[in-house]
Amino acid sequence: MTRSRIQSYFWVAVAAAAVIAPMAFRGDASGHDFAFHLSSWMDVAGQWRQGIIYPRWAEWANWGFGEPRFIFYPPLSWMLGAAIGSVLPWKMATSAFIGVVLTGAGISMHELAREWIAKPQATAAAILYLANPYNLVIVYYRSAFGELLAVALLPLLIWAVVRLMRDGWRRVPVLALAFAAIWLADVPAAVIVTYSLVLLLAAGCGLQRSWRSLWRGAAGMAGGFGLAAF
Repeated sequence: MTRSRIQSYFWVAVAAAAVIAPMAFRGDASGHDFAFHLSSWMDVAGQWRQGIIYPRWAEWANWGFGEPRFIFYPPLSWMLGAAIGSVLPWKMATSAFIGVVLTGAGISMHELAREWIAKPQATAAAILYLANPYNLVIVYYRSAFGELLAVALLPLLIWAVVRLMRDGWRRVPVLALAFAAIWLADVPAAVIVTYSLVLLLAAGCGLQRSWRSLWRGAAGMAGGFGLAAF
């Protein structure tokens, strides 16, 4: 990793820390889905301590009656939240989760922007992306942490499409991984991304005047569905 890239990542991390800084003084922002996510993380962390590697049943949901939440809700966000809560105190877990995800959003946007613009502008694009108003609404009003994770992964998916158009079949695994990660983060976002990915591939084929990238993209999407199907 080059020194310039490390510097860019540092400023991205500083910007993410600035977004969550008010929580150090005012406490966690308790949005619409805050209790759902935090209780899921605590439930998963408790089951991990009991040796249940992949939980299915949320024991404390519905006033102790439980529900098969972890069969239906995508696992990426509750696994990350439980992992953070297993290391840090729970009162720090949500702010740490948001900081990690926003930093990841900035890094993925930086890598996408570097395809077209120089490092300083790419760093600015990354900071603007991670701190955009929609992300702030998610963090401070909605607490939709699965959706926030999908937003962080979106630039990585677009970057994979750009590289697929340029480099051919060897970028198919990258596209499959990014596509699967979004499906494992948030289903509504993944549905939108699926339609958007088809449009991006069609537009790329139109620019190249060739349908070969469409078949590569279809292979990447099939691979992504397969990776998410476990």
